Amino acid sequence: METAAPRPNRNSWIWLGLLCIYALIHSAAYALTNPVFESPDEPGHLEYANNFAAGRPMPDQYDSKQFLAEGHQSPLYYFLAGSLLRIAGGPITVSLPPNTQPDHWYEFDHRALPFKSPRDREIFYSLRLLGSILVALTVMATGLAAKRIMPVGHVWLVAPLLVATMPELAFIGSSISNDGLVALMGACCVYAAACCSDEPERWQNWLALGSWVGLAFLAKKNAIVYAPSALVLFSVLWISRNAAAKTMLRNGAIAFGAGLVLYLPILLRNQFLYGELLGNRMETDTLAGLVYPQSLNSRHFRVIFPDIVPRSFLAHFGWMTVEVKQVYVWPLVRAILGSAVFAVPALFDRKRAAFVAFCIAAFLGNVAGLVYYNLIYPQAQGRLLFPAIAPLMILCALGLF
Repeated sequence: METAAPRPNRNSWIWLGLLCIYALIHSAAYALTNPVFESPDEPGHLEYANNFAAGRPMPDQYDSKQFLAEGHQSPLYYFLAGSLLRIAGGPITVSLPPNTQPDHWYEFDHRALPFKSPRDREIFYSLRLLGSILVALTVMATGLAAKRIMPVGHVWLVAPLLVATMPELAFIGSSISNDGLVALMGACCVYAAACCSDEPERWQNWLALGSWVGLAFLAKKNAIVYAPSALVLFSVLWISRNAAAKTMLRNGAIAFGAGLVLYLPILLRNQFLYGELLGNRMETDTLAGLVYPQSLNSRHFRVIFPDIVPRSFLAHFGWMTVEVKQVYVWPLVRAILGSAVFAVPALFDRKRAAFVAFCIAAFLGNVAGLVYYNLIYPQAQGRLLFPAIAPLMILCALGLF
């Protein structure tokens, strides 16, 4: 006897829409009330956006006349923000008063800051609100991916709920920064991976996956982790024979080609200017003040890293100077990670194995990249795990599911 297919639940989509609206309001509250330049590296991010707004190309970081504090970053966010600035009339100026407390900007009334003009003030906060929109879209993409992989019931809503109520994402995402964009690009990669896992024979899904992986790398370099994660997805689907071998080879080539078209220009530019594809040596040369090598056995990795990274991933404000009490954060950290562990058995579910492997590879790869980064630059900042927000929260929901 055949059973009827479950009907789509409209209430679920209404809840997802409400979560997106909440995320927008949540993040916009930070955007409008957070003091100017109180977010990490916001002055440098604005400077880079102004660079594009002025019609200048990506900087050569070895050229002292072109050097920008954030000039080593991938260009997508700055090109987007700079394009909006150009439409609005060009670069904006924010003149800060003398700072008597290093690393603290909250000593003055940010509403009285001497912007060059009222236009500059309006555009500054408009760029912040752009970040709030990116946060809301991240919630949407995460929800779509979760729904695709968990079509029955309402547990999938846990994933977008966790993203929408995440204070650190709302805070950082609402600043002038590329962190909100890379979180969105990561969520889009996850949704495309869910589509590939569900319908591996459709070449359009693989074209979308390759394109989102390329755009994620253009948003921030640490999102390069999605390239090997896509390879993991392809490999598991190939082994499980969810589609014909010729079809999979064609689709894999499409995904690889789409990503390469977007990756290659930046990689070749780095090779030409800096002598290496990813420009890592350029970063250590030009950011020498931040270089402080650590070993895995150092106090940084034994004490600071495992304590600060999970907490700052959820709530750690200012320039890592305003902490939320551990009693409020650690229970949620443990609940998220514990629930995600329960998703591991889905690796033995032929229908979901490839997608779960993709999410695990993306999250663990991002963590490994952060560890490697801290071997050189000891900055235990949870926001550097933003590319992996979507896969982690979906693993959490899937574990509960």
